[in-house]
Amino acid sequence: MDQFIRQECTGNAPAFASRLKISVRQLYNLIDELKDLGLPIAYCRTRQTFYYRCRCRIVFEIRTGEGDPEKEHPG
Repeated sequence: MDQFIRQECTGNAPAFASRLKISVRQLYNLIDELKDLGLPIAYCRTRQTFYYRCRCRIVFEIRTGEGDPEKEHPG
């Protein structure tokens, strides 16, 4: 999803949802969730694509355990 938005080649909502193999409603729910997280997603009717209004980057971090994330856990 991020890659299509970043490349500004999503198409309209039904086309984008089809590419992602989800419903249009699911697409809008995901976009709303990403906007709630602070991603500046917008839609251009002229170009028929979703895009980021400014440069941004999505970073995922997975942490396990309840200890200090900087310390290694013995294996």
